[in-house]
Amino acid sequence: MGFYQHDGLETFAPWPGCVARQVVGKELGAASVTALEVIIEPGSEIPLHIHPGHEEDILIVLGTATCVIGEAIQDLEAPATMLVPKDIAHQVRNESNTPIKVIGIFPTVDVARRYV
Repeated sequence: MGFYQHDGLETFAPWPGCVARQVVGKELGAASVTALEVIIEPGSEIPLHIHPGHEEDILIVLGTATCVIGEAIQDLEAPATMLVPKDIAHQVRNESNTPIKVIGIFPTVDVARRYV
């Protein structure tokens, strides 16, 4: 159990034009869930990938995201959610002129990701 101000957590750059921070996870004491907050700058993206063996819930909390699940593409304006089944290719793009913020939630502390 714990309380965390997101601004006090360490950031990293997992993809070009993206800044992320883990806001829930094993390192913060979680036993079965991970959450990753990502700011995506205009023209940037979380690349197309899958999560072998587990799903992902992505909350769009700021801005408008172009979301891809399999062959489906949809623009989602915050607040919105995309639920990605395990082993399905997905992506989040920022095709707008302002930064967007998403939070990826995983039902595991051992997040697996494979780029496709």
